[in-house]
Amino acid sequence: MMNVHLTAFEAKWDKDYPPISQSWRRNWARITPFFDYPDVFTSLK
Repeated sequence: MMNVHLTAFEAKWDKDYPPISQSWRRNWARITPFFDYPDVFTSLK
């Protein structure tokens, strides 16, 4: 799923901002734990 969205981002923005997607790809293993919330937190409104 991440790959699809990041690839779409790259297609649109890499010409002007290549460091953004490069950084996300390089640091993905360090970034994803921040989004690994238990279901109870993701369903709060």
